[in-house]
Amino acid sequence: MTSLATANHTGHAAAEAAGAHAERAQAGWKEDAYRALVAYPARQGGREFLAEDVRAFAIELGLAADPVELRAWGHALLRAKREGVITPAGYRSAASSNGGPKVLWKAALRLT
Repeated sequence: MTSLATANHTGHAAAEAAGAHAERAQAGWKEDAYRALVAYPARQGGREFLAEDVRAFAIELGLAADPVELRAWGHALLRAKREGVITPAGYRSAASSNGGPKVLWKAALRLT
């Protein structure tokens, strides 16, 4: 059986790989996606959100194009979490996973 630590490591490695793939396909994509993600919580009133909400926001405003692999958004989400921009807030059903649960995010309080 796979440990939780191994599963987390595998997921993070997959997000890194998908982000690198998106960057190779479209130079600057990782930074564009990250900037869109940082801007999103304030623009939507601090409400909790799913990754697919940020993706739609970024595309609508032309902040980031859809990457070749949608899992590349995981790279931006993990970076924002690591840098204290967002924090997990639970789970919610998502259209992108046929109604399956996805991480629900919220803006994090920053103590800087």
